[in-house]
Order: sequence, then C-alpha cells, then structure tokens
Amino acid sequence: MPDDRAYADLEAATERASKGELDGVVELAAAFADSPLTLEERLVNPALFMRRQELSYLLANYEIFKLIANVKGSIFYFGVFHGAGFMTFATLAAALEPYNHTREIVGFDTFSGYPEIGATDSAHGREYRTLVPGGFSSDGKESLEQIINLYDRNRPLSHIPKTKLVEGDVTDTLPAYLDANQHTVVSLTILTMNLYEPTKLALERVWPLTPRGGVAIVHSLNEDYYPGATRAVFDVIPDAEIRTFPFAPNLAYVVKA
Repeated sequence: MPDDRAYADLEAATERASKGELDGVVELAAAFADSPLTLEERLVNPALFMRRQELSYLLANYEIFKLIANVKGSIFYFGVFHGAGFMTFATLAAALEPYNHTREIVGFDTFSGYPEIGATDSAHGREYRTLVPGGFSSDGKESLEQIINLYDRNRPLSHIPKTKLVEGDVTDTLPAYLDANQHTVVSLTILTMNLYEPTKLALERVWPLTPRGGVAIVHSLNEDYYPGATRAVFDVIPDAEIRTFPFAPNLAYVVKA
C-alpha cells in the first residue's frame, strides 16, 4: 500500500480530484511499478499507463499547436511546475516543425511555488490547499534540465538551442528577459500561474508582442478558487473572445484578432 506522502503530493497539485481519482492514480502507479515490461518498454509505450485526463490535455495542446502552426513567434510558458506541459509543446515543435529553429520554448517559474498570495486572489475569503505561499513548488528543475538535454539529442538542428528555463519571480524575470531579447515575437502564451499579479504582468508584456492569429492559453479561468486569473484576462483583454474544448474544460484560450 502507498504511504500517505503519495496522496499528499497529489493533493498538493490539485483542488478538484476526488479520493477515488487519487486512489486510481496510486493504483496505476503500482501497476506501472509491477509491470512485467522493462522500464525502457514502459517508457516507449506510454498509452498503456495514460489516464483519460492526461490524454485529453495532450489532445487539447495539439489542437492549440495547430492553431499557431503558421504564426511566427516563440512559445512562452508561465508556470512550468514539473515540466510536463512545457515538454509537451517542446516535443510537439520538434515533431511537427523540426526545422523551425526560431520558435523557442521559454519557460518561467520560481520552482519554489507562489512567493505570496495577493488580495485579489484571496478576496473570496475561502481557503484552498494550493492557494498558499509555496503552492505548486517543484524540486524537479535539475531533472527537467536533464530531460531537456536528452530531448535535444533527439531532434534535428540540435546545435541550435530550442528551450530555455528562466527561474525566479516572473514580475522580475520577464521584464529583464524581454529587455535582453528585444527581437522577441510570441505566437503562443501559456498561463498556468493562476494568480492575478503575475498573470496580468505576463499578458501586459507579451500580448503586444503577439501577432494576429497568436494564442494565449489561460488555465483556471472561471474557477472559484483562482479568481485572479479571470480578473487578469479581462483587465488586459477586455474584449477577449474566450474559447475552450469540451474534453479539456480547465484550458481556455484567446486568439488574437
């Protein structure tokens, strides 16, 4: 039987999962560990152990990538966490446009979780397990960098860097990054930070650098436990036409008209 930490780690990354869903993840992990396949065989057969939830967001990210296929610009990912979403877009880029060496995937994260929770984010007066300083912290940056190195060895034009990780509070790191990279054009922005101030700052700085047809993804829109994300979008893009996918409702997106 799994120890309590397995459940605690899962709960620390979600608000809506039921006990049954958490049990299912732990049982699936046990099936993965006990599989007669070698570890290498398990890695190259991921669908054997993939839940419908993960598949739905892989499909949604693929549909988003198709929207920006002919839009010039890099992909900015705000809120890398463990790196699964970040690497999804990096791998999609390598697989679907292997010679597009100018589309970088740039990830921003503190890797130590939320520095603080602002008044706009806590105005509802309720408590949530992820809405705390340190929420969504990850100690996987070093592991993610190793995975990126392996990723680079398995793509064309691997001598040209494709991904970047920018560590720190985005309210400091994003302005500094843009000042140092004034050539920047952004075709896709992914916002998973959930909080008002960093989401608003990211949109204010990146949306003007997004050409028509570019896309911004915002997670946790219209969710009661993260009101800041919704507020930030309407403060920066008041006329936003917000769309979603019925099979991935936590992902909302705006196409720049």
